[in-house]
Amino acid sequence: MLDKRAMAKEIRAANTWASESSILVFVDALAEYQDAQDKISKVGAVLMKDGRPIENPWLVVRDRAAKTLLASRIKTKELL
Repeated sequence: MLDKRAMAKEIRAANTWASESSILVFVDALAEYQDAQDKISKVGAVLMKDGRPIENPWLVVRDRAAKTLLASRIKTKELL
C-alpha cells in the first residue's frame, strides 16, 4: 500500500514550485490508480455478469486516475 505522507514529502522535495493541493491531488490519484490496477490484475479486464462478459468497472477508475496523473506537471522520474 502506498504511504501517502511519505510520497507527498518526496514529491514536495522534487517539486518545490507545486502547490500543496496539487501534490495531494497527485498522491491521491496515484493511490487510486495503484488500487484499481491491483484489483484489475486480480480478476482481469473482463468479468462475467449474468453469463455475459462486461468490462471491469475498475478500468474506469484506473483510467480516470491516469488522466489526472498525466495532466499534472508533477515530476516523478526520481521517485518511481
